Amino acid sequence: MNNYSTNYLKQITIKSGKKSIFYNLNEICSIIEKNNQVICNLVSQKEIPLQHDFDTLKQLLLNHNFVLIGQNIIINRNEIKMIRDCEGGAKIYTKCNSIIHVNENYSKLKRELQFV
Repeated sequence: MNNYSTNYLKQITIKSGKKSIFYNLNEICSIIEKNNQVICNLVSQKEIPLQHDFDTLKQLLLNHNFVLIGQNIIINRNEIKMIRDCEGGAKIYTKCNSIIHVNENYSKLKRELQFV
């Protein structure tokens, strides 16, 4: 059974046990899977560990102005402030004051996000 859903109001519902937690999609800066744990980084700079499947979240959020950065990072397109090249890749600076390092060819990413 799917533990997530989104609705036309741009909210995501994450079921946790018997209760559901609602988040506005514009409150989410990024979701990162690291060491088999999924972390939701909110615009308020709060980190929420999720006990759920990254791939399911990815399928839901990519339809709502989020982009996949690498294999394990989903970022809210509206929260990207700038992308700068660095040795071996790029740094993505977000409006919620986080810096995400990527090792892949980011020039394609910059075009896709219209940061050229």
